[in-house]
Amino acid sequence: MENLVVTVEKVNDILVTTSNRVAQELGVEHKNLLRKIDEYSEKFSSAQLSAQFYIPSKYKDKSGKTNRNYLITKKGIAQIIGGYSSAVEKAFDLNVAYINEFERMENLIHEKGITSRSEDRELMLKNLEIEERKCKAREAEILKSLIPYALSDTYKQVLVAESTKILTGRDTLPTPEVIHQEKLYTATEVGELLGGFSANVIGHTAIINNIKTEEYGVWMHDKSRYSSKEVASFKYNSKGVEKLKELLKERKPKKKKIK
Repeated sequence: MENLVVTVEKVNDILVTTSNRVAQELGVEHKNLLRKIDEYSEKFSSAQLSAQFYIPSKYKDKSGKTNRNYLITKKGIAQIIGGYSSAVEKAFDLNVAYINEFERMENLIHEKGITSRSEDRELMLKNLEIEERKCKAREAEILKSLIPYALSDTYKQVLVAESTKILTGRDTLPTPEVIHQEKLYTATEVGELLGGFSANVIGHTAIINNIKTEEYGVWMHDKSRYSSKEVASFKYNSKGVEKLKELLKERKPKKKKIK
């Protein structure tokens, strides 16, 4: 068994080592280790639980550049190095060395009467969780406030489903498909397809025949051609085009005057 020397330090009353240090000791690239920790962190049920293993942080390399890393706790070391046990020969020895060093530091702190202020740490984690919930609640409220302005029932359902997902963290309500696989056409494009009708003629025909419904297309928000504002516009699906073609079959488009 190899006798390895590792470093554990106290940061904000928590005993940790760093991900960049562990990557070097394992002989792996730091970016790959970060990716593995990111994957582990996403699997935890809350930020509070994740922080018991990995704490997002930053460090400066030899060139002075600031890079992201993680502070890794005793629990985190056991998990992350254990993940390399089959791929890295010295992973077992490194894990043992870290366990011994964490215990040595814990005993040293106890002997010197330096407490880790676990209550303060618990309060910090609770505050972090509260802030996370507040952010999610604000984001959900913003989505819900847009519901009265939605131009179709589909978009209303999407806003409700997304706001519920933000608050619960799961797909409680099904999200309707709003990304249409079929092509959609503007009034101008429909007019051109039907032989040269103007967008005004297409729009007027659609209104008086009640075609601007979800059966024949979808309402969308587009940027105005004349300002920075967004305006509501209806885009027609293939069924809408066919319906307009049927309604305008007895009518001929006006020829454009040549100036």
